[in-house]
Amino acid sequence: MFGRIIRSKKMIISRVDNLGDVVLSLPVAGALKEYFPETYVYFLGKEYTRPVIENCRFVDSWLNWDEICSDPSKLNDTGADTILHVFPQRQVAEAARDAGIPFRIGTSHRLYHWTTCNRLVNLGRKNSRYHESQLSIQLLRPLGIRRTYKLHEISSLYGWKELPPPKTPYKDLFKTDRFNLMVHIKSYGNAKEWPSSSYLELLRSLPSDRFNFILTGTADEGEAIRAEIPEIFDLPNVHDICGRYTLEDFIRLIQIADGMVAGSTGPLHVAAACGIRTLGLYPGSRPKHPGRWGPVGIRTEVITDSGPLDSPLDIPVAEVRKRLLKWI
Repeated sequence: MFGRIIRSKKMIISRVDNLGDVVLSLPVAGALKEYFPETYVYFLGKEYTRPVIENCRFVDSWLNWDEICSDPSKLNDTGADTILHVFPQRQVAEAARDAGIPFRIGTSHRLYHWTTCNRLVNLGRKNSRYHESQLSIQLLRPLGIRRTYKLHEISSLYGWKELPPPKTPYKDLFKTDRFNLMVHIKSYGNAKEWPSSSYLELLRSLPSDRFNFILTGTADEGEAIRAEIPEIFDLPNVHDICGRYTLEDFIRLIQIADGMVAGSTGPLHVAAACGIRTLGLYPGSRPKHPGRWGPVGIRTEVITDSGPLDSPLDIPVAEVRKRLLKWI
């Protein structure tokens, strides 16, 4: 479904799913501002992802989907003339249509977009050779933005602001004479994970006089780690902050750290956007491979395995250790 090129004065970028997905969608705002700096950009997201959205200098206002979903008429208050459905969500698409937003852009690969959107982009993600961040920017085609950004160009589009230190105590976590490495073991079940026992072996093998370890995760993930590998908390220079900080302060801690090692998780993408050293552990096969979901930033690396998707990551500890030692 095509029409004249849109010249939007106020646009809503919609991505109401998880943390990492939202981080990889921030470059859409950056690309839009690069071509149309006068466009006012709203970003529709969940309350949970608000700290990430509000830390993007290319986003002018955050909209709370947790509130709007119960009263879609609130979309009218924005005065937006365009909404961009970065990730298809039927309820969001219907709310935007019912609110009467004039231009509604979405992929043609969702049947309900044919009745809720009036600008359709032929964009399929499943078998694409492009990264998620590149695919999202391609949805700007109805505005005349047809450029395919290369991955090394994406990091400049995050618009990441330098944050002040956390509001809660944190200085005891970091050591000035060691490499402060954040270790995010779990993925809340959203990714293929490296075994907890491998993380334990990794930390045991790294020199404690060179590294300071900060274990991160939710409170539930912390409990799971304690059940699986309680010995890790007895190692030298290990600090457990699982569930102890708000997301806002956790993001600020990531910015202070020297590096992070993790699977395909939201914190890994935050670390990449912050510009710290980031090592992602990924499956090598589609659809979860780093070519689609890997961290994008100026100092990112990945290691992949070759095993099936329904099994834990099979990556040698020695290979991860070798990469981390190069950082120091």
